[in-house]
Amino acid sequence: MSDSKAPIVIEPETWTNLYEAAGIAVGTEVVIYLYLGGPLKVAIKATEPTTEMAGVLRRGDWYKVSAGESGIWVFSASSSKVAIQEA
Repeated sequence: MSDSKAPIVIEPETWTNLYEAAGIAVGTEVVIYLYLGGPLKVAIKATEPTTEMAGVLRRGDWYKVSAGESGIWVFSASSSKVAIQEA
């Protein structure tokens, strides 16, 4: 596994593109860990979602995104913090 990136703060009530926020190339296989705040809605989509989601990430959960995905977006009602690492 690659080194972890700096933690990413998820602002409340805003969809955040994790590939962009972490500086990771789109389509890279990654692992996401929510360690503060949440829960997070997770959407796998190229463009900013409206309500779609692939899952929910709760504090202490890991979420693996397979290689080749078009985008990773997260949303939270409160400020949250995630770690992301290339798999």
